[in-house]
Amino acid sequence: MPRYQIYGLSLDSDHRFRTRLMVGTRPTDLAFRVKDQAPVSVEGLLPSYASRLRNEDGDSLSALYRLGSLDVVRFADGAAFYLDRSSISCGRPDPRASAVMEIRLLGSILTYWLERLGIPALHCAAVEVEDRAVGFLSSNHGGKTSLAAAMVARGHRLITDDILPLEERDGRFQGRPSYPQMRMWPAEAARFVDDWENLEVVHPELSKRRVPVAEADFCPESRELAALFVPRRRGPDDLGGGVEIVPIAPAQALMQLVRHSFWPQLVETLGWQPRRMALFARIVEKVTICDLLYPPGFGVLPEVCDAISRCVAGFSQPPSPR
Repeated sequence: MPRYQIYGLSLDSDHRFRTRLMVGTRPTDLAFRVKDQAPVSVEGLLPSYASRLRNEDGDSLSALYRLGSLDVVRFADGAAFYLDRSSISCGRPDPRASAVMEIRLLGSILTYWLERLGIPALHCAAVEVEDRAVGFLSSNHGGKTSLAAAMVARGHRLITDDILPLEERDGRFQGRPSYPQMRMWPAEAARFVDDWENLEVVHPELSKRRVPVAEADFCPESRELAALFVPRRRGPDDLGGGVEIVPIAPAQALMQLVRHSFWPQLVETLGWQPRRMALFARIVEKVTICDLLYPPGFGVLPEVCDAISRCVAGFSQPPSPR
């Protein structure tokens, strides 16, 4: 049975993944199966959690049902995942929905699985710098993937393109790796990849491409978290400014972690918020979290990469928190 390595988990599955995953070598932590028949029905049951976001029909986009040792995550289109203590399963999707099923498994479902273990995940790209993890939180038009790709092009290994689980070990915080693949919009892919038009799309309704990352350019092990950056491209009224790295005050840094974490409403509903907030507070105490401001355009990325590397290496210190 094929075994894969993702988010620090050893995943056993006979599913043929379109996403490029690393081969796992450790004993299995978790099994994933696609089954022809659902193990249980949740029709008519009240969910333990229902998303406040709704589709055009007024249905919650996702809902969680807790049935003893079995958790069921159901989506508005009727697709459902069934999670017990050591496995995840789902119903066999329509061939046209296979890509959506995989995106959900590797995204929202595995982040929920990790949250149950007390390992929250950030919506964040990350690379290895000085043997440590440096992350770029997903902010509006911040360009986290472009920043990560630019750092990889300069010799830094990719840790993750989109999801960064955070684990505390002996008072230090580790960022767990995802898989050697990135997802890029056409403009990004055209900048970093030759023949990008021939790359597979992430989803039939999206123009994003699956961009493979060479094994030599991927970090398959957890790395201690050195810094998190909140990237923001300067707007039309601020184009005269250059690259600027400014530490964020602790209270604002804590809110950035909450804002960029997965399942915030569910975590609050299930009573896991104190545990998560305590961990985030400890991260803020020990990990540098900064605003990263820079002009728009790909041409400035080398300068941004230099500033990030200098900051992490300690060769130049950013200004005091404003």
